[in-house]
Amino acid sequence: MTATNKWWFRSDWWKAHWFKSGWFTGVGVTAPMDVWAATGTKRSLRTEAAGSGTTVTMKQARHESRAFQILARADGEVANFDIATAALSDGAGNTIAATNLHVYRGHQREVTQLSYSNPEGTLGWYPDGLLPTVFPDTGEAIPAGATHQALPYTLPADETHTFVVDVHVPKATVAGDYTGTITLSADDQDDVEIAVSLHVWNWTHPDTTSLRTSFSGPADALRRWKDLPGMEAFAALDADGWAGVVDNTNIVMANFGLSAMVKEHGASGFYPEGSETTWEVSAEEITALQTHIDAYNPSVYEVSGKAGISTYGVGAPDADGGLPAGKEDDLTAYLAAMDAGIAAVDRPDVLYTIFLEDEPWDYDDDVVGPRNMFVLEWGPSVYAAAVECLVATTVVPTHGEKSMVGCINTWALSLSMQNPAEKAEQDVRRAAGDKIWLYGGALLDEDILYGRVKAWICRHEDMAGMLGGGSSIDSNAVYIAGGDPWTQPVNDIRTLVQLGGTVEVHKGDRTIEFSSSDGADLIGLHIGILDTTGAKGTYGVTVDGTTGTLTTDYQGEDDDEASFYCYVFNGSCQLFLPCTEAAGPAQVGFNGMIPTLRALAVRDGVYDYNYFYLANVLGLGDEVDALVNALVEWDEEEEEWTWDDDADLYETARETLGDAIETASLKALVFDQGHLTGGMMAMAGGLA
Repeated sequence: MTATNKWWFRSDWWKAHWFKSGWFTGVGVTAPMDVWAATGTKRSLRTEAAGSGTTVTMKQARHESRAFQILARADGEVANFDIATAALSDGAGNTIAATNLHVYRGHQREVTQLSYSNPEGTLGWYPDGLLPTVFPDTGEAIPAGATHQALPYTLPADETHTFVVDVHVPKATVAGDYTGTITLSADDQDDVEIAVSLHVWNWTHPDTTSLRTSFSGPADALRRWKDLPGMEAFAALDADGWAGVVDNTNIVMANFGLSAMVKEHGASGFYPEGSETTWEVSAEEITALQTHIDAYNPSVYEVSGKAGISTYGVGAPDADGGLPAGKEDDLTAYLAAMDAGIAAVDRPDVLYTIFLEDEPWDYDDDVVGPRNMFVLEWGPSVYAAAVECLVATTVVPTHGEKSMVGCINTWALSLSMQNPAEKAEQDVRRAAGDKIWLYGGALLDEDILYGRVKAWICRHEDMAGMLGGGSSIDSNAVYIAGGDPWTQPVNDIRTLVQLGGTVEVHKGDRTIEFSSSDGADLIGLHIGILDTTGAKGTYGVTVDGTTGTLTTDYQGEDDDEASFYCYVFNGSCQLFLPCTEAAGPAQVGFNGMIPTLRALAVRDGVYDYNYFYLANVLGLGDEVDALVNALVEWDEEEEEWTWDDDADLYETARETLGDAIETASLKALVFDQGHLTGGMMAMAGGLA
């Protein structure tokens, strides 16, 4: 037939006018939905046009999880959209059970104001929170009826929605090629089948990640902020209820490649008991930490924060933030007891850290603030101990009175502050035996691939770990007066600049009252201070509905004017979202947290790093460098990191390395158990 543009021959006209208009609704005909599949680290906003392709092809190691996406869109509302998984089979009697295919629905969150660091981003609705279909701890189906129900789902008209299938290959799986079918169904729609082909390599992914990760303890965060509005369901939990929160959050953290930080049925930390120069970690603490590590295989365990060695240990800092006179021996004894306790735990694969301070700013050599002083006076004792002293800082302060050399073992740095001088200083610190980590947060409205790329940059720059902001709820991102992370991704929704611009502040204690300019509630205000001299002060903010109070001890000169500002960071400190069993705005069906699509992107990178490490062990370091350098690089002229934005290239590189690891491992039988042993990570389970 000769092609024609006559309207009665055009299928798009019939779809847009015949079906969508509802002419045939009386006989049960509805517009067919569009369904397509995607692999790799990708994200589709609500407005994305329909794609094509219902075939998924993947490669994985044993004991590894990788995900693919199913996307759906329809011209009209589609009720009871559902996904049914089935076992994958190699045709020889070996299977990967359907229970190893975990299905999530992407909960969408609207970005109405772009993040400060991403002015070229896109406004709109982003898939983010991953709503599970089963309980994290039991694997049983979550009953229908929750506020945020994964499936079945009513697919709205003219919206693209994301569904994730996370495929886990058990350790005992026989290597080979597996196939299977996932079936999509909905009211008044023909079933759609997604054909899945999975090649399982003849090697096993390690239990413990080779890239160290420290993304804090979200269960602790939920406990700290349980009395805030919107957190009532957590405030009502008893001890057993909190134990359930801890279990669920640890499972989710471990399943997404991040170190679980809260001991099962307990709290975070690992604190000696005693006083003055006599301290000891109890046998109960040692056993609890052993049990926790064996269950969740964290690469990092934070034994203490700032408060753990000061307020809860040898005593609070002095007025300047320093170590009180006469406390040096007490602190040394306290840390020695902590080291002895760690030795008794006898889990050498884990890196034990003290998170000493968050961003002890290095703005002016002439001003040493309390946070600087804490690092300067408490840090050397921690540095000398076996436990690692970890500090998040934008730069490596190594000059003047505020030099932190000899105070910090591990420096967690932001990529945004990289420049030639900083990179050179980092090399000096490495040569001295210190470690360099990357600060690895992931914003909602930045490129989803960035969450994965950061691990590739770590490989490129010989960074040993990744530190992330609060995994669930951060103290600077409190959801106040109706704020709800499920509907409001902006931690910093109103700014003082929006409320009237510059606020004049003078040296000394100062209280400033402010109110909302549009009559709306102030939600999650996060305040910073910017002034002409670079001097800083501490600050605090309280908000009550449409009004708020800011208190500061600004340290500038008497006549200096300071601008108080607020940066918008969409989804900051929200790699995981709090969820509840009880009815409410965060009801999913259990108490704890759910992951986000950004957490999945971070996991992709963390697991990629395992490939880098294992390939190195097998003598394939040059091959790794060639693949990494082809996709990420430091732009000397622009002084910034750049990376290829084609997500498929990262999957191709990963699969190339996976094939190479399999080939090389057949020649060098070095694999033994899935842990870091004697400086070498061996592959769990070895060769089949």
